[in-house]
Amino acid sequence: MRRMLLTTIALAASLAAPAPRLVVVVSIDQFRTDFLTRYADLYRPAASQEGVGGFRYLMESGAFFVNAAYDQIPTETGPGHATIGTGAPPSVHGIVGNGWFAEGNSVYCTEDPSARDVLTGGTSSSARNLLVSTFMEEAEKATGGRSVTISLALKDRAAILMAGRAADTVVWFNGSRLSWTTSTAYRSDGKLPPWVEAWNERRIPARAAGTTWSASLPPAVHIRARPTSRPGVSGEFGTAFPHRLPSDEEALFNAWRMTPMANQYTLETAAEAVRAMEMGRDEIPDVLAVGLSANDYLGHAFGPDSPEVLEMCVRTDAVLSDFLRFLAEAVPGGLDSVAIVVTSDHGVASVPEDDAALGLTARRVSPTSILQVVSKMLEDELGTADVYASTSGDGIYFDEAKCEAVETDSYTAGLLARDALRAHSDVHAVYLLG
Repeated sequence: MRRMLLTTIALAASLAAPAPRLVVVVSIDQFRTDFLTRYADLYRPAASQEGVGGFRYLMESGAFFVNAAYDQIPTETGPGHATIGTGAPPSVHGIVGNGWFAEGNSVYCTEDPSARDVLTGGTSSSARNLLVSTFMEEAEKATGGRSVTISLALKDRAAILMAGRAADTVVWFNGSRLSWTTSTAYRSDGKLPPWVEAWNERRIPARAAGTTWSASLPPAVHIRARPTSRPGVSGEFGTAFPHRLPSDEEALFNAWRMTPMANQYTLETAAEAVRAMEMGRDEIPDVLAVGLSANDYLGHAFGPDSPEVLEMCVRTDAVLSDFLRFLAEAVPGGLDSVAIVVTSDHGVASVPEDDAALGLTARRVSPTSILQVVSKMLEDELGTADVYASTSGDGIYFDEAKCEAVETDSYTAGLLARDALRAHSDVHAVYLLG
């Protein structure tokens, strides 16, 4: 799956460049490479009297990897951020999806039954399923624990899988509380860091209740986009601009998280972390990871070619620019003392119905219809299709006991399923494990 990777590392003129005071990794969820060039003229200039820009500054001042791609299936938030955090593929770091099926149970990638949410006391998350170390953990080891390491994102799996187990602060968002939270896996005292508690008390997301997200670009610009024929939203938020956010705080999160306000707040929280923890102030390199989740929530609802995603790209550029300008003032030596990486956990395909409307060969494939083909093969060969353990996600899992009851085994059932799937016109490839 195509994604983008931008890096900008300011180097001194000498060959032995000093280590950066601060390393910042920003992951934009569901951000395709072409968004950078497709809308480049709408982004802030690389430099101006007001300060540096966002994407254009990074593209012009750093290394722009236009052909970066993930060589894995599936490309999802969990495995993508684990790869960003570790540099390893899923076969090595162990996060093979947002969830998977193992030992008779469905597993969420960051679930940890032993961890407790510090706000609610409920079961929470950690990096217990991650098999290798992250760049944050390596920074902690390399500096003897003197490096300040912080990871934050609306999604727990984004923040956690970039951080690993040993980061100083790992926080994600509790939508019902409209507050940052963490788990006892990271805070054994069951309390948030003081600066996070103080930041939560400001209740900034709650101020969005009852507000409207309106288009900021002129209608002529929206010609570049096309509204999706299958919007994944309903109710007060609406399917076209302007989008109204609920007045009720309890219903606010699901709408707010799809707006530029969510990315702005995430980067404002990152800036508060830099201030509160004095990141980048000494010679020991500190590490900050930030996941911008709003792009993904919005993209799933409206499709990547929609006016909403166009507006989101432009607003993401603006808030990223504001954050870089903040770093230029907050870190001694400015951006010359900061190493910045901007990347994405995965790309996204166009909505098939929208492509079909343009005359392209595209259609939506129903997982149910594909499973029916497998079930028919099993019924024809085994006399029953009742041999499944799970059919969730991208995999089909077989129950060994059920297979033995019809005098076969899970591997043989898998071979039958593979043959049925390979004959399906909508299936590109089938992989059999066993």
